[in-house]
Amino acid sequence: MKKVPGTAGDGNGSERGSAEEPAPEPDLVLDSDDVENGADQGPPQVEVDPDPDAGLSPASRAEPVGERTFTERSPAEVAEFLERAKQALKAEGFIETPFQYRKKRQVFGLIKDHGHDLQLHVRAFADGIIESEVELSNRYVEHLVSPRRSAHAEIKAVFEKHGIETETINEEFQTRTGSTKTRMPRTRTKTTDLVKGGIGLAGALGAVAVARFVQRRKRR
Repeated sequence: MKKVPGTAGDGNGSERGSAEEPAPEPDLVLDSDDVENGADQGPPQVEVDPDPDAGLSPASRAEPVGERTFTERSPAEVAEFLERAKQALKAEGFIETPFQYRKKRQVFGLIKDHGHDLQLHVRAFADGIIESEVELSNRYVEHLVSPRRSAHAEIKAVFEKHGIETETINEEFQTRTGSTKTRMPRTRTKTTDLVKGGIGLAGALGAVAVARFVQRRKRR
């Protein structure tokens, strides 16, 4: 902070204020829970009444960044940032997937395998907010009911590698899908096996229906 020369409340009874230079604004706001593995903690959480229809965490549209909120940036600035973020993630092996739960105002969603049947899932929104989580791979049916945790540290490291500064606006990760449990399901049922089973069951039921139809025709 740079102050204007002078002192407040000097002997002459005059007071001089101080001027602050505006802090540089970060390129992005990450919406995640407690930063793990010793990552920077960021500013304190701002408590805002949650909006269940917004599809974003409550503090995502209220935390000041520099002299203005992130969402006060122009649409062109936000669009440029989102494209930079998307290309950085793709450069690190993230891919797009059409089969995912899409939240309101979501622009894109990318995933990447994270070992031990887990994957990183990143969502970007129209106002520039980015959410990230670690979840059970969507190759398994249990993915729908598995617990999630923040992937803040992992995604922030990707952006730092590509020169994209970030700032946390909400330390509490608020998942809208999955389970609140802390342990992953013990079972692993591949989605492809379920589809094959469904096709097999449908085929068997169809065969039974055809056999009954033929028997009825013979009785006539």
